[in-house]
Amino acid sequence: MGEMRVEPGTLSWPSRFAQQEYEIQMFIAHYHLLPHGRKFAVVAKRDRPDYVVCDVNSGQEFGIELASAHPGDLSVPKSHGHPGSLEIPGFPDVILKHEEQLAAAVRERVERARGVYDTECPLILSIYTNGYATLSTEDWKAFVQRHEAIFNDLSPFAEVVFWPLPSGKVLSVRPCM
Repeated sequence: MGEMRVEPGTLSWPSRFAQQEYEIQMFIAHYHLLPHGRKFAVVAKRDRPDYVVCDVNSGQEFGIELASAHPGDLSVPKSHGHPGSLEIPGFPDVILKHEEQLAAAVRERVERARGVYDTECPLILSIYTNGYATLSTEDWKAFVQRHEAIFNDLSPFAEVVFWPLPSGKVLSVRPCM
C-alpha cells in the first residue's frame, strides 16, 4: 500500500503511534517542571498503561497512561507538530464544554484502569489539554474543586497531570489521603 499524500495547506491527522510518541515526549518535558517533578526516560511502550518510564536519577519506574481532550476537531493535527495553534475563544459555554471533556477523560481512564492495568509501579495519568490557554490558574483550581469527587478517588492512579497550561505550566492533582 502506498503512502498517503497530503496536499500543502491541508491538515493531516497523526497516526495513533505518532500521537502517543508526541504526547509521551511532551509529558516528560513538562513533568520535570512540577515542584515534585522528575526527569523521566522511556523504558518501554506498552498497553495498560501506555508507557513505562523511569526516573533517571533514582531508577524508579512509573506507568504513564496518556489521554487528551481536544476542544475541536481542527485542533488535533495542529497540536501534534503542525504549525500554528488553535485559539479558543473564552466564551463561558466553550470553556465549560472543554472542562467537561477534561473531567470525562479523567473519569474514563480511571474506570478503565481499575482491575486491568499493571500496577507493579505507581501510575500517572497524563492529560494533554491541547494547549488550551484560556483557563487561568484560578480557573484550573475551580475546575478541580467542581470535580472533587473524581480527583479524590483516582485509584489506581497516584496522580493526574494536566499539561500544557498557560505559560507552559503544569498542574498535578493528587488524591487527598
